[in-house]
Order: sequence, then structure tokens, then C-alpha cells
Amino acid sequence: MLGNLENVKGAIAKVCIGTNAPYYLFMKVDNFNAFKKKRLSSGFMGNLTNDGVEKLDDNHLYFGIKNNISFYYSQGVYIINTHSDFEKMLFLSSEYDAVAKDNIKHLKTDFSNVFKNIDEIDKGLEGKSSSIFTRMMARISLDSLKERFNEENIQQTFNDIDKEIINNKKFHDSFKGLDIDKKDLTITYSEEGKFGFAALLSDRPARTILLKRDFLE
Repeated sequence: MLGNLENVKGAIAKVCIGTNAPYYLFMKVDNFNAFKKKRLSSGFMGNLTNDGVEKLDDNHLYFGIKNNISFYYSQGVYIINTHSDFEKMLFLSSEYDAVAKDNIKHLKTDFSNVFKNIDEIDKGLEGKSSSIFTRMMARISLDSLKERFNEENIQQTFNDIDKEIINNKKFHDSFKGLDIDKKDLTITYSEEGKFGFAALLSDRPARTILLKRDFLE
């Protein structure tokens, strides 16, 4: 592993207390420049070679462990403090990417009558904010969309979108740029409205049961 240190995303500490099941503590690994930039005042840092940890100098790859625990694991349960670290350390980004691409493929083939300009959506998986967009697209339930946009339900679906989301002040800013045509029963994808598009399809708009308050999950 030391020979491929640049691929290491985190460090694991195993904690045993008596005869209880062990706890595994996951901490993020970062390089010296990242530590310096963030002005982290504590943590552990050293130089790693195949012979072990050595003094700090400019001749070896820097290795640092942040001073907080990203997530815990014990007896099949994860307790997550930092979602971004959890995703990076368990290499979930590639999983999200694969699921998102598969979902997009089905959006193009199964909903071509509903989603216009959908071929442009691939660009959303690249560049700035692509990781956020990818995670949102990975959350989509294709089966649920098929039920909502089938011939029997599609008109009611668009009525619900218009009433409960587009004309809801709570969601106005979140769905700005989303182009919906109630007459033609179509939703047009655009770069400007890509996050609103993804939020709509991943069913992020929600309402509390007791107080009926609207919010985005």
C-alpha cells in the first residue's frame, strides 16, 4: 500500500475495549499542502516510505491524518460524522457514477416522450458541481417514474408538479430554471435548471406529516 500512497483515502484505527466487539474509527488522510491550506492545528503528520514513517522533509510523500473521526463502524453499524469523507474512503463516487449513468440511459430510452433535450444531460456529470449532480441522479427510482408518467397518471402528475412544486413559494428558488409544459406534458432539460430537474426526479420535495411543512430532503 505504501507504494501507492497517493491512492489512499483514509486511515483506520481498531479500538478494543475488554471483550466487547471492536470499534473501527475512520479518519481522513490528506497531504501536507491541504493541511497547511486549512490551517489544521492538530492531527498526525509524517513522511512515509516503504520502510515506515520518517521525519518531515521534501524528499518523500507527505501523509497526514486529520484530527477528527469521519465515521465509526462496529457490529454492522456505521455512525457517520462526515458524509463526504465516508463516500471518499469507501470509494462510493464510482458507484454513484455508474448508477447515475444507468439511470440517465433509461431516462433517454424510456421517457423520450416526457423529457426533451435529454441528450444534453451527460454534460451535467462533468465539471464543476458534477459530484452533487451525480449523487442526485443516482437517487432516481425508475420504477416510480414509470408509474407517475404512464398514460393513466401523467396528467395528474403534471398537475401535482405545477401545484405542489412550481407554484410553491418554499420551492421557488430550488426549482428556478425548470422548464415544464403542462399542455404538451413535457419537461425540458437545461444546464441552468439541471439541479431542479434532478431534485424533481429524485423526489426531494417533501412535506412533514404533522405540521404540513414543505422542505427539500
